[in-house]
Amino acid sequence: MKSLPIKKPLLALSALIGGGAILLSLPLTSVAVLTVTVLDQNNQKMTANVTATFLDHHGKPIVKITSKTLGSWENNLHWWTHSSHSTSKLRPADAMRATSVLIEANDCGAATLPIKLKRTYEPMSIAPHGGGAAYFIYKFDQSAVLQCR
Repeated sequence: MKSLPIKKPLLALSALIGGGAILLSLPLTSVAVLTVTVLDQNNQKMTANVTATFLDHHGKPIVKITSKTLGSWENNLHWWTHSSHSTSKLRPADAMRATSVLIEANDCGAATLPIKLKRTYEPMSIAPHGGGAAYFIYKFDQSAVLQCR
């Protein structure tokens, strides 16, 4: 019995779709999100004149984030990096070099926090909002309490 000629194109199409899904599920992109929430000793939000300097293992600054840096909000100092996004000035590899963050504010003692990034795999999504290829996200989210006058 002769096979139907439609089986080969369907098989090829299935392989192509399956191969594309595998490629989209590979984490070719990575994102890093580091957030420090700053409070004073009375647990009040510190929203002005606050900086977070992310340091490498030699204590050398990688980047300084302020309460006015794009992405920061209220008392959250936020550093966002993306491996291929044009607005990302630094890359996730820069964030992965960070071993500590120095938090400073006017009339307050400084605080230093160790950084340990948590890596999570985000699978491919076909959702209309936020959908796309798979990626790794590296996160750090911690609070710092400063002793102020």
